Amino acid sequence: MQDKVMPVIQVSDLDEVRPFYLEVLGFEEGASPPDLQGQFSAFSYGSSNIAVSTASGLPSMPTEKLGSAMIVIEVPDAMGIRNVMAKRHEEVVGAIEAGWWGAFFDVRDPNGNIFRFLQKSEQIAFEGSDGSGPPISASPAADDSAGDLESGPVEGDS
Repeated sequence: MQDKVMPVIQVSDLDEVRPFYLEVLGFEEGASPPDLQGQFSAFSYGSSNIAVSTASGLPSMPTEKLGSAMIVIEVPDAMGIRNVMAKRHEEVVGAIEAGWWGAFFDVRDPNGNIFRFLQKSEQIAFEGSDGSGPPISASPAADDSAGDLESGPVEGDS
């Protein structure tokens, strides 16, 4: 049995959203079959994988509604990663919020899909999570001076 899930997010124009996934979110582009250029591409963020496809990119791809996906990515340092992303593209990065599950921030892609970057609290544990990262207080301050501004999902950010 496999233990990985790869969501496929539908977009209207892959070439239009590719820079967002690479430059704002800091994903790395992987497989993009030659016969599906501009229609399908796989991306990774650490050990997490997603695919982005137009309606014609994969067989049986739903065509009804764009912008209805939410992808949650566990991260060890939500504040540090948020600060790196905000330096890249401030207007698409949400504020740090907190709940019993942990601290998180949301980022919307150009089609309205939501990526939630979650630093889970010590109160919860998902099977397969390594639990790394500093503990989370009940209400972290959305202070841009907190965290390592140079840390982030992609090496070389500054």
